[in-house]
Amino acid sequence: MKGHLLKIIVEFNTRYQGKPLFEYIADICLKKNISGLSVFKAVEGYGKSKKIHEHGIFSKNEPISIEIVDSKENIENILPILQDILKELNTGLITLEEVEIIR
Repeated sequence: MKGHLLKIIVEFNTRYQGKPLFEYIADICLKKNISGLSVFKAVEGYGKSKKIHEHGIFSKNEPISIEIVDSKENIENILPILQDILKELNTGLITLEEVEIIR
């Protein structure tokens, strides 16, 4: 079955409306009946700022990847909402790719 994978890369400590951004996005996905969402912490990374973000005991800016999988239609339904949030926060990277859902 064909589906879409939407990835959002932000810093772990990014907040929106008083809560961690990844939790806020998870709440949106649950309300919109999205099939699946996972959040992964990265060991290290950088973005357009070229500043290294890394995992560490005292680090609060390590990168995370929020991965959302569903049909093209459902992903396209939530994409404008997520784009508006990241634009408002002036942060993050969004990628979208077609995937083959095996199970």
